[in-house]
Amino acid sequence: MRATSYAIADAHGVVQATHHRVDGPDGKRLWWELPDGTTGLGGRRVETLPMHRTELVAREPRSRTVVVCEGERAADAVARTGLLAVGTVTGAASCHLADAVAELARGRRFVVWPDLDEPGLAHAARQARQLARAGAAGVVWIRYAPTVPEAAWPPGTDAADLLEELEPAVGRELVRWLVDAWAEPVPAPAPELRRTRKCDGRRLRTSSWDEGSVTAALSTRYGLEARPGRSVRCPVHDDRHASLSVLADDRRAVCHADGCAWSGRGVIAKDIQLELVR
Repeated sequence: MRATSYAIADAHGVVQATHHRVDGPDGKRLWWELPDGTTGLGGRRVETLPMHRTELVAREPRSRTVVVCEGERAADAVARTGLLAVGTVTGAASCHLADAVAELARGRRFVVWPDLDEPGLAHAARQARQLARAGAAGVVWIRYAPTVPEAAWPPGTDAADLLEELEPAVGRELVRWLVDAWAEPVPAPAPELRRTRKCDGRRLRTSSWDEGSVTAALSTRYGLEARPGRSVRCPVHDDRHASLSVLADDRRAVCHADGCAWSGRGVIAKDIQLELVR
């Protein structure tokens, strides 16, 4: 029998919950525990928790690519190769919501590595889309071809199964090979219109896109490839000098051109997404 506990912390290192796992002859047993010792999550949805190893990846430069695995054990196996890795903790039936991964995702690039089975592939696809919604700079996922030999990689094979017996350098090469062979990009999703409301006598349509990320909103609304802490040409006036500055926290953008509607206090993502309906 093997018992393992994983403390799940946010980007600031604050533990949100501990995930316990016991593997025995009759299978595995999993349960959650809050920091005060209470069993369970106290009504909190597991989809709102951070990913495993979030606090470790948050210390690293956003220029480094992060591998996303299903589960803590798989993420730890990838991390032992020297690559950055996080693990989902929701189980294959669900995934972390965009709001839960926004602080981790903004401006980073991700490779989502699924377990080799239908639930794992579906889970990876959902999680990849949530990372894109959260403002990731780029997301690819390893969409295994149907020609994967089951004799070598049986259904359910995950990162830990493939990496735990390999030397770190060999493991890194395996990850690179998987990406080269089967990775597919995940496009930034278009906003899903969810409601229409009135404002000053006009009908305004609002979007269900993650309302916190300015760069995501600029990409969706105007097709601009903006980055936190950088400047781009402002889309609401004739701009030749990249006058629109996106703040480093990706929550606001300010235009420095005289007379621009986005000057002064600037604009937030929610305002960028408002669209007049004629």
